[in-house]
Amino acid sequence: MSPYRRFLSDTRGASIVLFALAIGVIALIVAIVANLGLVYLDKRKFQGAADIAAIQLAQAEHPNMSALRLHLEEQGLNLQDANLILQRGRYHYDADIAPEARFTEDSSDWNAVRVDVRFPIEERVMASALRNDNFLSVHAVAAQRQTAAIYLGSRLLRLEGGLSGALLNALLGYEGRISVMDYNQLVDIDIDLLTMIEALETSLDVDGLSYNDVLSTEITLGQLVAALDVSGDPDQRVVGLRLPNAFARRTLRLADVIRLGRAGNQTIETGRPEGSFGASAGELLFAAAALANGDRQIELDLAVADGLVGLELDIGDPEKFMQWNYSSNSRTTAQTAQTDLGITLLDGSEFLNTEVSLQLAQASARMEDVVCDAARNVQAVHVEVETSPAELVLRTPILRTLRVDLSSGSTAMLEFTPEQITNGETQTVNSGLGVNLNGVPLLYRPLTAFVSELLEELGLFVGEADVRVTDASCTRAYLVD
Repeated sequence: MSPYRRFLSDTRGASIVLFALAIGVIALIVAIVANLGLVYLDKRKFQGAADIAAIQLAQAEHPNMSALRLHLEEQGLNLQDANLILQRGRYHYDADIAPEARFTEDSSDWNAVRVDVRFPIEERVMASALRNDNFLSVHAVAAQRQTAAIYLGSRLLRLEGGLSGALLNALLGYEGRISVMDYNQLVDIDIDLLTMIEALETSLDVDGLSYNDVLSTEITLGQLVAALDVSGDPDQRVVGLRLPNAFARRTLRLADVIRLGRAGNQTIETGRPEGSFGASAGELLFAAAALANGDRQIELDLAVADGLVGLELDIGDPEKFMQWNYSSNSRTTAQTAQTDLGITLLDGSEFLNTEVSLQLAQASARMEDVVCDAARNVQAVHVEVETSPAELVLRTPILRTLRVDLSSGSTAMLEFTPEQITNGETQTVNSGLGVNLNGVPLLYRPLTAFVSELLEELGLFVGEADVRVTDASCTRAYLVD
């Protein structure tokens, strides 16, 4: 047998050879897996650093490449062979736009920054045997967290003269008779909503509640009045109201008129959320009294004009206080519900033996935009306000039912300056009165004059909505991509 054949037929020591080959393959696989794991960790590290840098730069007045490199190096990154890209631009908060298309570069009017980091893959295990010239990249987009707090109240009921005190007296059962001066003082008293909520939480004697939890908890009108009394300036008390027991025990939930948004999710014991949360004591007390009267309605019978036999006034959702957070997938809207006014007239004539039903639809306000300058200061807040059309129905013995559409609904964009926000100024949108009789437009001046005169006498102004921005901020930033 030739030496060659003898070698092939000799199987002694084969297992050692196979074992050596297997060890080599296993070592190679372990090296590859280890490197893949380390690459994954590297990418996570770069991604986290890019996220932090994007947030910090979005809050900076003048973000630049030097600041980006400094932020990344502070996170312990080796940027020797890395490529960095920094873009300033606009992030569009619109759920209808694809996420990758929401950021557009704009260095002049920007509200967000995008950070791109491209770095080489580093092989740490068997680096000489596993050469890799590929790169990995990460990116992060951070936008400014624009926040605002607004107040919306339908001006369907503007209380003037002695009627303001009469209505509030009726709602509260207050026997001390609230005068016009007392009512105006109530409206002028500014309270801190967070202080009021904290006082309510103390009176509820329950721990661990968030601000929103307190708002959603059923309280009594008496508890609210007591909380209001400690929530404002010590020199301005809520006129020392002492309600009769029957009225003080009426219950309500403040969540129906106050919305703090995400800020309200914070637990009271952990500290206060950022921002200013102010309101008028008179406005809040009137809204709460309306809620406590049942089904979010005010129902009053008044006789205030000659020839006016009966008047029934129903007011729907009271004023709304809303905390707004500008996020990438939502827009927040505050709404007030309908107001119904029923009038029965008798004046000896057939025509004036009339039933009049006036329905005033919703008013809504939507936070549209917060405009910031390069220093992240608020320059303007835009609020879109809509007042829906109203409808007047007349039923007389001699005529068929007349349906008069007060088609004066309007949409307006209100702009609030920093001075107006600081001073708590209120802007009013007024839709006015127009007439469409059974679907046909016309100018029926005697009717509109009569209704307008009656509404003015009652302190009712049709189609108005009041909006006030109580707080706005541009300085906070958060990741959006």
